[in-house]
Amino acid sequence: MLFSKKDKKLKVIIDTNVYDYIALEEVELVEKITNKLKIYNFSVIKKELENTPKDKLFENGGEIRELLLGVYGEIVSGKLIILDKNITNLANDYFNEYIKKNGKKSKKNLMNDFKIVACASLLGLDIVVSNDDKTMKNKICKKAYKSINLNNQLRTPQFIDFKFLKNNLL
Repeated sequence: MLFSKKDKKLKVIIDTNVYDYIALEEVELVEKITNKLKIYNFSVIKKELENTPKDKLFENGGEIRELLLGVYGEIVSGKLIILDKNITNLANDYFNEYIKKNGKKSKKNLMNDFKIVACASLLGLDIVVSNDDKTMKNKICKKAYKSINLNNQLRTPQFIDFKFLKNNLL
């Protein structure tokens, strides 16, 4: 078992790709998230959400960008964590280790994911919620995080997907 429900509020960062799922759920889910988890407010994720095209719509005609930013604003807590050189340097270390371990994806495709994990590792967060199995959560990336974090005496957060979050932690 990852965590028991009696644990203190878990410190969590939610990857951009999960906000779509949260936005499509019942309103009560947002309340459960804010009651049980501390969701960190990170500039990289906020910027990705802000970059959602304004003309992208849900099937019912609702504007996706506004809904995602609204959900984000409701569930994050604390001040905005700004991308800094420590996060960037750690993300670059992850990428270099990923390449050493025969990773094939480009730096452009991985850096935001690596910055999110670097932020979580530097802050000692418990969990990264992501549905991104091809980049952020692939085996080579996870090995790179663990190796670099071990060298830097940082704890690597647990990785879970939205379904696990919803069914087991809320």
